[in-house]
Amino acid sequence: MSKLSVIVPTFNRQVLLEKAIKSIQNQDFKDLEIIVSDDNSSDDTKSVVQNLQKDDDRIKYFLNQNYKQGPNGNKNNGLDQASGEFVTFLDDDELLSGALSTLMQKANEGYAHVFGNCLIEKEGNLSKEFSGKGLEKDSEISKKDFLMAKFSGEFFSVFKKSLLENQRFNEEFYGNEATLWVNLYKEKSFYIHKAFRIYRIFRQDSVTLGASKNAHRVYLGYLELAKILENELRMSKDKDYKKTCASYYKMAAYHAKLAKNYKALYKCLFKSLSIKINAPALILLILSIIPNSMIKKLSKIRVALCKN
Repeated sequence: MSKLSVIVPTFNRQVLLEKAIKSIQNQDFKDLEIIVSDDNSSDDTKSVVQNLQKDDDRIKYFLNQNYKQGPNGNKNNGLDQASGEFVTFLDDDELLSGALSTLMQKANEGYAHVFGNCLIEKEGNLSKEFSGKGLEKDSEISKKDFLMAKFSGEFFSVFKKSLLENQRFNEEFYGNEATLWVNLYKEKSFYIHKAFRIYRIFRQDSVTLGASKNAHRVYLGYLELAKILENELRMSKDKDYKKTCASYYKMAAYHAKLAKNYKALYKCLFKSLSIKINAPALILLILSIIPNSMIKKLSKIRVALCKN
């Protein structure tokens, strides 16, 4: 089988980091390297890694000195060091037994990108709920499936490093990795409907929970994703893309409002509506004069109602 580089981006989470590394070591797939990319932690992260290195020379430690601090820059630092034909990221979470061997076995059947689901752990309690939504069975996945947002949430992937070529995560964005992940669908992709990873969502410094604090950078990410989709729409003339493209412009508008960039807010809203008249954009337009604090409260209420 092909060699796999497991990149573990970390920052001030030494206990979770050790659990993550041990879950990789316990995998039955052994032809791998473990790359720890440290975003300049102030705890004992480096010492934890050094202790683990004594018994496993596959573990490598790299301090992020070449990129901006943050999730995307730290991932880039790890990606630069990867020597495997295939790559995966594990954000201080834990792998389930047999995860890597199952995914890599499928990859060696001729797929450049193979991914599966994750089990959600909330506040230390492991549930049976999948973090990835929209996919219900093993199947090949197309670029259109991805661009149309037919599935969403958190998944776990292995992919050929060559798919990214020399491209890296945009450090000006906060999260919004989809602008890079679209490259994973240039070749054959396959989804396995099974959990391969434990996904923790209690972390106060996670990308999801930090999005509102970095609203401008999240806005930039959604804007770029909307432009990618709009270009695909222009090239393919496939009208199916309209709804999703309009949705991404609406999300860009929402985060522009949180960032108090009102010019961008209205520009993205009208762009969304020009592509396809849609209720979410119209509602946001009506609510645009309401203070951000009230918008956040209304968003939380909407999420709660949707869950019920």
